Amino acid sequence: VDADCEEQETITRARRCEADLRSRLSIPCRYFVVHYELESWLIQCPETVAVAFGVNFRTPSESQLHKAKEFLQKRLPRYTPSRDLPRLARSLDTETLSRRSPNFRDFARLMADP
Repeated sequence: VDADCEEQETITRARRCEADLRSRLSIPCRYFVVHYELESWLIQCPETVAVAFGVNFRTPSESQLHKAKEFLQKRLPRYTPSRDLPRLARSLDTETLSRRSPNFRDFARLMADP
C-alpha cells in the first residue's frame, strides 16, 4: 500500500483489507505500507534512474521523499508511473536500496519470510 503521506489512515485501511482477505482466502496475506510513495524508494537510488533513463541527480533529501513522484516528474517530464515504474524496478539494485531505505529493507524482509 502506498501511503502518500497519510500513513496512519493508510495503515488502518490496509489492516481492514488484510483481515477481509484473510477471512476469504486460504492463502497467506500480508500488508505493507510504503513510506511515502513507491517512487520514494526509487529516487533513493539515483543510479537506477540513470540506468533506465540516462538522467543523473543527487540522492534527494528526506523532505523531497514526501513528494517523490513530483521529484521524478521534474526530472523526467514524460514520467508515467504505470509505464515507467516497471522499467525502473527492473534496474533497481535491491541490496543498495536496502542499505539506504529502512522502509524498503522492512519490505524485502517481509517478502523473504511471509
